[in-house]
Amino acid sequence: MEEAVLVGDVGGTNARFAAAYRRGDWIRIEQFERFAGEAFPDFDAALRTYLDMTGLRPAAACIAVAGPVRGGRAQLTNRDWSISESDVSERFGIANVLVVNDFVAMARSVPELEPEAFSVVLPGTPVPEAPILVAGPGTGFGVSTLIPSAGGWTVLAGEGGHMAYAPRTDLERKLASLLARDHGYDEMNLNVGCPSDRVQSGCFGAVLMERPALVADCVAAMMAQSAVPVTVKCRIGVDDQVPEQVLPAFLETIRAAGVRHVIIHARKAWLQGLSPKENREIPPLDYPLVFAMKRAFPDLTICLNGGITTLDQARSLLGQGVDGVMIGRAAYHSPGAV
Repeated sequence: MEEAVLVGDVGGTNARFAAAYRRGDWIRIEQFERFAGEAFPDFDAALRTYLDMTGLRPAAACIAVAGPVRGGRAQLTNRDWSISESDVSERFGIANVLVVNDFVAMARSVPELEPEAFSVVLPGTPVPEAPILVAGPGTGFGVSTLIPSAGGWTVLAGEGGHMAYAPRTDLERKLASLLARDHGYDEMNLNVGCPSDRVQSGCFGAVLMERPALVADCVAAMMAQSAVPVTVKCRIGVDDQVPEQVLPAFLETIRAAGVRHVIIHARKAWLQGLSPKENREIPPLDYPLVFAMKRAFPDLTICLNGGITTLDQARSLLGQGVDGVMIGRAAYHSPGAV
């Protein structure tokens, strides 16, 4: 009798199992079952239920798991389940067990699919033998990459986790506005403070301090799509800009576009020569300039960011006229302190 291979797809929400049989160049899937993860205390219980239900006794198994895999062992990102090749082999009598990241399995299937299996999302011209990115949302966000090699395709595992959405075009910003409107977000924030070179190349982040009119156009377009408030986070300037001149003009421009809430990182950003980490530490803080902006723009809600690491420091700064303070990385570096 032909031996089946147990295949599984285990995520934060569901656990799916089936029996795979090879038919020449094709794989046939039978005895497919899906179980809600919340119905079982652990992976073993879900797998045992499937095997008892189907009577399947496989000699080999491949389990795709929504989480990073190290040394044949995986811990699900969004469920307190762990899965081990050796444990599954020992407990279920399956001689050969392979545990892989779910998007490794997904990516490896892509070269095997027929052209009609794909739908075009964005039109373009495929580049032969170029790497292929495979990504998809589930309970988390899965990513993997296919790299062409002499032996076929090499799969690079990845784990996107929960990723932010960073719109870059007018269409993407409109989509962000609709998402914020339809999914109960309290605000949309346009970040004009990040100095990363990757961000600069897309003309967003701190480089936009040089283009206040474009920032105004962006926030106006976002506001036109949704009633959710649009806020802006910015620096006091970049590179050789004079903050005392640039920042008031920037605030005036975005206020005219309808912005009423601004978070100001009280440092300049150097777009060349400093890393993002260095840009959070080396340029000197200028809290007095932010206080002056609050006096000059009393109708704006102005929050202060940069170098704030304790609640006592935050209270002291709040007493000097700003509407709020933003405690950034200190919130997860030292959560007990804040």
